[in-house]
Amino acid sequence: MTPLVVFCDDTSGNKSKVWNKFESFCVLLAGLPQEQNTNLKNIHFVCTSNKVPVMEMARPLVEEFKILEDGIIAYDAYLCCKVIAVAPIMCILCDNPMGAEICSHLGANTYMFCRICTTDSRSSHIHVAALRTKSNTLSQVQKIKLATTQREKGKLQTEYGISPEENPFLDLQLDLHRSTPVEVLHTLILGPYKYLLRAKMAKLSTKQCMEVAARVRAFPSSGLSMKVSTDISKYYRSFVGRDFKAFAQIALFVLSPYLTASELEVWLALSKVFKITYCDSFHPANVDQYRAVCQGFVNSIETHLPEWRKKLKIHLLLHLPDDMLMYGPTAAFNTERCESYNSLIRGWNIFGNKQSPSRDIARRFAIQESIRFHFSGSFYKPSDRCGEDLMQLYRSTEVQQYLYGDVSHSDKPIYKQGTLRKLSHERSKLSTVPLSFEDKGMVSLDELGGQFTVLFPQGIFGLNTSGGGQFPVVLRYRWTHTCSVWEGDC
Repeated sequence: MTPLVVFCDDTSGNKSKVWNKFESFCVLLAGLPQEQNTNLKNIHFVCTSNKVPVMEMARPLVEEFKILEDGIIAYDAYLCCKVIAVAPIMCILCDNPMGAEICSHLGANTYMFCRICTTDSRSSHIHVAALRTKSNTLSQVQKIKLATTQREKGKLQTEYGISPEENPFLDLQLDLHRSTPVEVLHTLILGPYKYLLRAKMAKLSTKQCMEVAARVRAFPSSGLSMKVSTDISKYYRSFVGRDFKAFAQIALFVLSPYLTASELEVWLALSKVFKITYCDSFHPANVDQYRAVCQGFVNSIETHLPEWRKKLKIHLLLHLPDDMLMYGPTAAFNTERCESYNSLIRGWNIFGNKQSPSRDIARRFAIQESIRFHFSGSFYKPSDRCGEDLMQLYRSTEVQQYLYGDVSHSDKPIYKQGTLRKLSHERSKLSTVPLSFEDKGMVSLDELGGQFTVLFPQGIFGLNTSGGGQFPVVLRYRWTHTCSVWEGDC
């Protein structure tokens, strides 16, 4: 049995700002180790189109998914025999508007604005109401279709928040309302963080905006995995997800002098949500603690920013701990890995002839899948297996980058934990030196000189290695998920 994760998203087929919408479907294997989730080789293209709507594309796909749910006969190259392969759909990853459409929900512009529960936006406080189920949705769709007048149909749609349009996804075995988990990128990063940052920057004077930009430039960012934009005062309205995510890790330190007491409370509560959202592991025993953290942020919004009470993304954070309880840490069901896959679809379209883009893109991915199948050692018959030299060529950096745009196989030294990096570069090349520990807080280095920055899983260290030997290490900054700073000696 191999559970599948389906990803559905829209992307532009152009590099320019002219929007050329492509609706795409991809699938991933749900049982892969977490470190393999972000590898583009483990995302498999299914279909795309810039003319056919999602639900029309979904009809033949659902028929194929139903066959996989029942099982198919396949040949196992490892066991060298035929087996029955069962591949049920575990969940569907998508943004909130697409999730609403897949669940036959009317979206955020209705009173019953949540696709997961029956909460009412007219309620006096934000809470989780009775959960929606597939059986109830099918019953409500049937009642709407049986209504005799348009007025009665509209009244029922407003009451239920359900769309009566044909939805082939309802034919699958999974419960769609519980199988479209809260997507962190669009719900948290492009939700509360974007709202708070834009609202705060709009209130600052020109002088304060310049001070914020200077504080960002002066902030030591060597411990961050991505670069923080230093032109925040000019371009904060044009930030995309990665910009908001990077700035969220230093926001409290940069903006704290300009935050009021109530604003600081909201930012602190949101930082706690950010911490649990991007954790590397999850234990079911902590689910109540996570629920309390999310509820604390929602309570701060109700107290200090009541005008945001009806925003869908604020409410959806209350469902996040339940999704983590079902699927594990958010790394298992985030869409950031799949969003990067859209660049491959865009690239195949740009270098196509534009006559039938969906067909041409599908053919190119089919050729790519065939190359990967044969050159990775798979075969239909033992006599058709490729040689070791071809498999070695397939694993080379150049071939991997050509097929997937993947730089993870680069042979260049990179900035990793447990290595030394010289502050001065030699011929634009990065110098790294493995570390060995003799005692706590001591680093053993042999005949090394110069200034180094040392990276450990616990933080970032600075030391002078002139003369070689053992050196005490001073902990400058320690980064956690809440971006707090701790100073002291190690």
